[in-house]
Amino acid sequence: MPERVFFCRKIGCKNRAVGDKGRYGQCEFDGETFITPGEKLVYETEAAKEAYRQNVERVTAEYSCLPCEIYKNQPDNCPAHGPLKHKTEILNQFELDYEDRMLNVEQILGIAPKDNIVSETGQLSIIWEKELQTIISKPNNWIVDGYIPKDSIILLAGKRGFYKSWGALHLALAIASGKPFLGKYPALLYPVLYLDEENGVNVLKERVMQIKQGMGLEGSVENLCFSSFAGFKISNAQAKLALETFIKQHGIKVIIVDTLRRIISSEENDAGEINSIFTNLIRPISSEYGVTWIFLHHLRKGMAGKVPTDLLDELRGSSELANYADGVIIFEKPPKTEARFNIVHGKCRNAQAQEARIVELKFEEKSVKFEVLGTAQAIVDAADECASTILRHLEVNSIEDFKTHEILEVMKAQQHSKATITRALAILDEQGKIVREKKGHYRRIIGRLEEYVEDKSEESNRS
Repeated sequence: MPERVFFCRKIGCKNRAVGDKGRYGQCEFDGETFITPGEKLVYETEAAKEAYRQNVERVTAEYSCLPCEIYKNQPDNCPAHGPLKHKTEILNQFELDYEDRMLNVEQILGIAPKDNIVSETGQLSIIWEKELQTIISKPNNWIVDGYIPKDSIILLAGKRGFYKSWGALHLALAIASGKPFLGKYPALLYPVLYLDEENGVNVLKERVMQIKQGMGLEGSVENLCFSSFAGFKISNAQAKLALETFIKQHGIKVIIVDTLRRIISSEENDAGEINSIFTNLIRPISSEYGVTWIFLHHLRKGMAGKVPTDLLDELRGSSELANYADGVIIFEKPPKTEARFNIVHGKCRNAQAQEARIVELKFEEKSVKFEVLGTAQAIVDAADECASTILRHLEVNSIEDFKTHEILEVMKAQQHSKATITRALAILDEQGKIVREKKGHYRRIIGRLEEYVEDKSEESNRS
């Protein structure tokens, strides 16, 4: 039986030893101890990931010379290195360096890339189980942390009027500017092409201006471009060639399509056609140019009164759509709410799906801001906690009659939002612990609610 191989602990050192020398000896080049292949793999991979993360965080301005620590928001020159580099170029270089580092990990462990370890039989690429164990799984690389993986195909689905287009434009601006998606989830800066076949230039202009204002973006966003009502069809060879040429010329890495139905010529219920479009047209572009596709799509209008057992069953068209997509994000609109939607992660092939979040759009005269209120359960818990605090405040201070604005002042001082306070008052009303006598006026119920209602009924009869 061959002796076990060990590797030097130092990052980047390729020295190895076998048997007892590896177990108990030291590397003759740097004096470090030896570790197992698995430990070396983890060690190198985590170091590469951390270096990549730190490098990305260093990009703090539009234009930089990192060696000289020069950071500016407009083009300029470095005395030592010439023109400052735009952060898009810097981030792309970091990514290439990271991929090279991961390849170096494979070389250190003596592991060839996947294409070199497979044996071919006819048109099949065969990987034996023993070979499978040597393949290094690539870490998840996110464009938008937890939601949009690199080189993926994503469906962004929802019914009409559920803020899909608003959300997609916000997503486009977040990626093209490197700002967090929904003000919360980090996004890497990439050039974005937005194919609009749904709204038109006038609507795009108005909404983009409002969203930029809400995100605090000033000036133009250089990495974002649009095509509107061009009649683009992915199956048209000339249109597809024009798209690929544009991708190469401008380094496009994300394409957002509003909507999927508008750019395909076939029926979306035809499984064979849908499979052919994704397999032969869309996925090859993703693989060839490292493009992530995000398709806006509609949900079914109705299911004859049936409640779907699987959320993905609500997607309109063939089930091949959900099967082929790497991720499905669904916008749901809570009942009796305005300017609010739930963002539900219906599918995520690359990682565990995110818990559903409630997002609120805050519209002002010239801006709209997206704010994540939290998970549905977190919002319920916050309202319950606020309700208990309100009731305790009323009891401790022997308050029987109060106005809404009085409670708002007290609870806001304890860091509760107006929405949470409003929900808390509704909870107390439903529980019979307070009664809303008229708009903005409440009364605390000290005895049993039934007795209070009976007293009110007698007063009404006497009058």
